[in-house]
This record gives sequence, C-alpha cells and structure tokens, in this order.
Amino acid sequence: MAVIKMEVDDDLVKEVGLTSVKEYIEGQLSYLKLHYLSKKIGQALKESKIDYEKELEKVRKAAWKEYQEKYLKDIL
Repeated sequence: MAVIKMEVDDDLVKEVGLTSVKEYIEGQLSYLKLHYLSKKIGQALKESKIDYEKELEKVRKAAWKEYQEKYLKDIL
C-alpha cells in the first residue's frame, strides 16, 4: 500500500477537522477503487462471451419462484 502525503488548507482543517478531511479522502479512494473494479469486471464479462443478461434473468426467475413459494404460497 502506498502512502500519500499532501498539503491541506489550514482553514479547511480548522473548519471541518482533520478527521473529516481524512474520512472524505478515504471515501473518495474507496469509490475510485470500486469504479476501477467495476470496469475490470465489465471487461472480463465482455471477454468471457457469456450472455450474462440471460444468466441474470434465469437467476431472477428462480429467486422470484423461491420467494413466491416461501412467502406467497397461501396468497397465490
């Protein structure tokens, strides 16, 4: 893991606090990591030649059927 040293405006630190600045930056880095990973996943899906929309529809239907059997059996 890399360490980044950066300057932060003193007025900002006084206004919101060092902890808030650190938490904000950590949140932005988490978002950036998720964005990067989502791009990698998307690319891997394209390269896999799997029809993920078809697979997702099968799973969705199976989950809906399971839900109906478990929670709606007396209603339907």
